[in-house]
Amino acid sequence: MSQDFSDKEVAATFKALNASHSREESSLIGIYASWAAILLLGACFFFAAVFILDADRRAATARLEQASSLLVQSIESRLLGTTELLQRTSMRLMHVPGMTSRVRSSELAAMGFMHDRREVLELALVDRDLRVLRHWLSPSHNTIANNTIGAGIESDENRKAIESVLMRDASFIGSPYNLEEGGQVYVNIYVPTPVPDQILLARVNFTHMIHEAADVIGSEQYHFYTTKNGVAMSDHVHTNGTPKLMQTTPIPIFNDPTVTLTSESFEHSVFTPDNIKLWVILALAGMLALALGLLLKNQKEQHAAHRRLSAEYSLRVAMAESSLAGVRVTDLEGHILFVNETFQKLVGYSAEELFGTTYPYPYWSEDISNRYLDILEKPEIHHIRTLEFQIRRKDGIIFDAQLNVSPLLNEDGTIIGWIGELYDISEQKRARERMTAAHERFTRVVHSMNSAICVISIVQKPHTAPHMLFHNAPYARIFGPDVAGARRLLALIQKSPRITREGVYDDLTERWFDARMQMLTWTDDTEACMIIATDITNQRETELALEEQLRRAETTQRLVTMGEMASSLAHELNQPLAAISNYAVGATCMIEAGKLSREDTLVALGKMSKQAQRAAAIIKRIRSFAATKKTDPQFTAVVPETIVTETMELALIQAAKLKAQIETTIEPDLPNMKGDSVMLEQLLLNLLKNAMEAVQPFPNHTVELNVSKTEGGDFIQFQIRDHGPGISDENKALLYDAFYSTKNEGMGMGLNICRSIVEVHQGRITITDTPGGGATFTFTIPILCEPTPNLL
Repeated sequence: MSQDFSDKEVAATFKALNASHSREESSLIGIYASWAAILLLGACFFFAAVFILDADRRAATARLEQASSLLVQSIESRLLGTTELLQRTSMRLMHVPGMTSRVRSSELAAMGFMHDRREVLELALVDRDLRVLRHWLSPSHNTIANNTIGAGIESDENRKAIESVLMRDASFIGSPYNLEEGGQVYVNIYVPTPVPDQILLARVNFTHMIHEAADVIGSEQYHFYTTKNGVAMSDHVHTNGTPKLMQTTPIPIFNDPTVTLTSESFEHSVFTPDNIKLWVILALAGMLALALGLLLKNQKEQHAAHRRLSAEYSLRVAMAESSLAGVRVTDLEGHILFVNETFQKLVGYSAEELFGTTYPYPYWSEDISNRYLDILEKPEIHHIRTLEFQIRRKDGIIFDAQLNVSPLLNEDGTIIGWIGELYDISEQKRARERMTAAHERFTRVVHSMNSAICVISIVQKPHTAPHMLFHNAPYARIFGPDVAGARRLLALIQKSPRITREGVYDDLTERWFDARMQMLTWTDDTEACMIIATDITNQRETELALEEQLRRAETTQRLVTMGEMASSLAHELNQPLAAISNYAVGATCMIEAGKLSREDTLVALGKMSKQAQRAAAIIKRIRSFAATKKTDPQFTAVVPETIVTETMELALIQAAKLKAQIETTIEPDLPNMKGDSVMLEQLLLNLLKNAMEAVQPFPNHTVELNVSKTEGGDFIQFQIRDHGPGISDENKALLYDAFYSTKNEGMGMGLNICRSIVEVHQGRITITDTPGGGATFTFTIPILCEPTPNLL
């Protein structure tokens, strides 16, 4: 039944955590049981000595003699077998100088031998100079080697045995010996090897061999040990009391009569069921067992109770003293009953100075009694109360602390005090303040940016819509707080596989945006998409005005090009017109002479028609190039070979006038480009025309045109190479500027328009020097790409 404890009892409990309950009654029962057990044990031994000592001794003597003889035979057989096996193994263990490959083989052979003969502790290969050449230790025994590689054999007995084996070339089993007084008994086996000046020495644990042999013959009830000159060579503790019988048996294999095997017996005769002695012994044994049972039970209970009490006390002390938090225990009135070492270090006061004090406590920097009492008055019994305040240490240092207070309950759940855990949160509070300040700075920066920024979730399941995870103030001002604006921006970005300087146009807001997206992982480890949209409406309107000027300049440039090529075009048209005139004059003369037949008339008319078609084709190509009115670039799938073919029709006319040659090389199976065919023809024709004009003062009038894919395979590359005067580095920096020209009669708009056309197509134009002299213009046009999959 539970009971309520007073404050004094609680205080006494914490001041004496190692107090234990009195168990006088159990102690008395243990004393009586111990005396009874001793008396019954004495009576048992007395009656056993009277009735069965004589018969048991004779039977035990015969069994002991038989067991001793069998054990000696087993030991001799084991030693001889080990010697024979060692002789067979010596072939693999011998040392042949210069053969390093035998080291691994000998290591395996030695380990295999000692694995089979576990009584062998170590092997050593010794030469004629009594030096150890090789040495192996058994992995199954924890031994300290007496011999090491390179060390001499210091024992005189070992020296004599080794010299004898080398002289006789026969195995030898040494006499038993000890490495330390009272320790294990060892026997050395010396075996010659096929190498005349080497022998193999094995150290055998003779004590271990005796124990194993005793287990094999089933003589566990006896104790065997080795004696020399009547003195035991090893410690032999009588675990079963004083031996009743003792037998000494010589061991012939050592050829030493002073070495014998001593056997001791502790067991007695086998009792028969019809013997009165058996019943007396059984009765006494039963009474003894009962008394011992009571004694053991009582002592076990007492020992278990004491261990539980000691463990609980040790656990309480360990938990209190090793806790990283300062632990403090008070009664219901606030008097401190217990503090651990950590608490003392935190506040700077010793336990003696704190015991018995109540609030306001001396380590408070200010009186917080009202706050402290407020958290203690909360109705939740199992609720942890938290209080943050400042502590003034005894040395005057002030720091921020946190106190977690929980109720101290007795066995029926009644609150009898309070347990508090005190933490120094100075660094934590400073880190929290720094994090708050950093978050505020980041928030201000993000919300004060001109770009609209938002983060939306990625749809993981069908028939679900993305939702808004974050947006800044510019986004809310332009698109509103919902996710509709983000979805529109994402759709516009996905329609344009590459980021362009034109940006994207939002119909709802009627504004242009430089919009970009980035996949990221949100704070809850879900996939999200961040969209950054910068309003570039003003910039885009300016660019549109510039594009309009560019279109006008392009038209002007085409007309200028046609004007520059007018004489060549006139010459090209004059040829079919002159041919038509000649055919007409000839036909007229032949008609007047009456010599023109119907067949000749048809031939003349066919030739005239062919020349007229040729002139019409030239005029049509000129009109399509020069008279086309452009609005916006029409980006379609364009075949690179077609651009080259259409451009060469006009370029070859100029080449014929300037007596230049154009060598064209086109890589086969080129993919389609994405571009405006008219703009690309104008770009290529302008560069070819410039190259043909540049080579006029030089003997090599060949212009090379190479069309191929770039290394990455994302662009088609056009390379126009001439062998003219080249362009200096100073002119290269100004070459693409408007109204800058290296020609006396040039307008300075050609290359500027060329660069604008390349940039509109999201390509790149560069100029390099041609090896041997000249200039090489290279421009790239992107290939047609597959559309980006929809993420919405």
